[in-house]
Amino acid sequence: MKLTIGILAYNEELSIGRTIHSITSQTLFQSPPVWLRSIELVCVPNGCKDDTVAVAQRAMNEMATRAWPIHVTFRVVEIKKGGKTNAWNECVHSIADQNADYLIMSDGDIRVEHPNTMVSMLATLHGAPSAFLSTPRAIKHIAFKERKSLRDRISLRLGELNRARPYGFAGCFYCARGPVLRRIWFPDGMIGEDAFLNGLILTDLCRSSEQYERVVHAPDASVVFEAYTSAPKVFRVLRRQAVTRGMNAMLWSFLWANVTAERDAGEIIRVRSRENPGWFRDLIRDEVQRRGRWVMPKGVVWRRVRYLRYLSGKRRLLAVPSTIVGVIVDVFVNVAANRRLRRLEIDGMWETTRTTQI
Repeated sequence: MKLTIGILAYNEELSIGRTIHSITSQTLFQSPPVWLRSIELVCVPNGCKDDTVAVAQRAMNEMATRAWPIHVTFRVVEIKKGGKTNAWNECVHSIADQNADYLIMSDGDIRVEHPNTMVSMLATLHGAPSAFLSTPRAIKHIAFKERKSLRDRISLRLGELNRARPYGFAGCFYCARGPVLRRIWFPDGMIGEDAFLNGLILTDLCRSSEQYERVVHAPDASVVFEAYTSAPKVFRVLRRQAVTRGMNAMLWSFLWANVTAERDAGEIIRVRSRENPGWFRDLIRDEVQRRGRWVMPKGVVWRRVRYLRYLSGKRRLLAVPSTIVGVIVDVFVNVAANRRLRRLEIDGMWETTRTTQI
């Protein structure tokens, strides 16, 4: 079995070295399972304006000098064009070993927490033939604070509500079957890929209804990421996520209307992107003009309320106050997102944590 680990990094000079070290400190590298033949670790800095490339290369060079109990290769492949979806396409379809049985995709600013995380993700996915993807538990860095503010507690409650969904996964770190990921393409101009990827996985690229067993949660597996804590940043991130949901809804309508027995969603996106790289932006522009004053998906404000059904008893009761706060915030967020999407102001919406806290 061959594994490729792809780290996508944008302006992560303060965190990329730590991320690489946390990955290579895993039991996967120290005591690999007998069924694993080789590991390829590749970092893909994209559009970086800081020292990410040099820091990543130093960390990789250090790792390459060590003696490993398995065949391991270390590479840094820089992409001049920024954007996570473009970097993902390049990594999965061009940079990574095209014969890799499994791929683990990682952001450049996370820390792998549990030492058995990666072995557990691989073993869980390998042991579930109907599953396409395995996920660890994603933990906000504020969960480790001894003194948590009210804002921290609300953020953690809302995170717990999101994790209650049986089909969600950590977009910052996940493991998937290589043949499945190599069927998937993202269109140029997409500003958030994890929710869309989740939908593609659950529906087998629009070939079936949602099958939740296609995403499996690995035990003894966790990663830590930095949560946004300042109110302005939280609002901007929520607005970006709302804009993403609006754009994704338009894309889903198009894909479901055009998928055929010969062409799944990934193939449609690949062909369209080859013929016209700007087709996705054209689609969004046309849909915005057609929909009029309100372009966001129906019922989007109530999504957190719907998540409550995945909790029971005391956990549901404890989540109610945070859910109410979340719904109120979502009203303002979606109004702002609707305004931004109607104006087609969808560039420059990413926030960078530049974290040293995890």
